[in-house]
Amino acid sequence: MTAPKQSGGGIVSARVGAQAQPDPAQQQATGAALTSPGLQLGATTDPSGGMRLEQARRLIARGRVIEARVLLQSIMGVTPAAALHELGRSYDPFYLGQLPSIDEGSEPRRAAELYQQAIIHGASGAGPDLDRLRAGNPSLR
Repeated sequence: MTAPKQSGGGIVSARVGAQAQPDPAQQQATGAALTSPGLQLGATTDPSGGMRLEQARRLIARGRVIEARVLLQSIMGVTPAAALHELGRSYDPFYLGQLPSIDEGSEPRRAAELYQQAIIHGASGAGPDLDRLRAGNPSLR
């Protein structure tokens, strides 16, 4: 016996003794979650993370730091060195101070932690950023 049943994400088919199956349209959307218009987090369309890394850089340049951080966290498992380095920059007062407006403030201590992790993962550019950050923040030395 099958009866359509409304679910939060779409219609599923419910049969006594069987597991519910998602709507085919919902299955297609599963790989590409959208947190805001134009912000695609799906690994199926960007397996190396390069497109999402560039998208995060563009978001930061526009002052949309919160969205960029979410996007960078989504590629942490794919390209950790680059994601950690860019995520560090999204907390760094030096980089955020160059933007005309931002939706989230800086956190120098968090930036330093992320730069250190980026260095461990092989991001050579994170070293100079960490040195500059420490030089400008005596509490981080």
